[in-house]
Amino acid sequence: MRKSGSPRESVKESVKESVSEKAKESTKVPSKSTRISDAEWQVMNVIWNQGKTTSRDIIRQLEKETNWSEMTIRTLIGRLVKKKVAGYEIDKNDKRIYYYYPIIEREQCIKEETNIFLKKFYDGALSSMLSSFVKKDQLTREEMDELINILETSRGHFCRLDN
Repeated sequence: MRKSGSPRESVKESVKESVSEKAKESTKVPSKSTRISDAEWQVMNVIWNQGKTTSRDIIRQLEKETNWSEMTIRTLIGRLVKKKVAGYEIDKNDKRIYYYYPIIEREQCIKEETNIFLKKFYDGALSSMLSSFVKKDQLTREEMDELINILETSRGHFCRLDN
């Protein structure tokens, strides 16, 4: 009979813990700061637009829009799954068919990229960016009116919260 505290038992226990930790990592909630490349954005746009779609449909769509090979597209899909931006399910009847779906919503990715852009070019200040656009006549009168309307609507919302 072996003692439960033997070196062999402690190695087994260590392996169990390691496997357990890896299992926990694979089920973690996706990071809120997952950046995706421009090419990955194109793949995600197909997935966001389709909702739940097969790799074959993603490939067909992107082969029309780009000059990428099937392997390039499959690599990009794999990266998105690894980054936990997209997930997949395997077809119950045909194990060769994978259905991909978004884990992170488009709005969340846009918000993150916007914040990164603001920090990089405007020290995180939206007012500096808007000022830059206005001063360089890069906004049309309609865009300015729309911004004024958004700000006035927001001000009304915040005033109601204060009361």
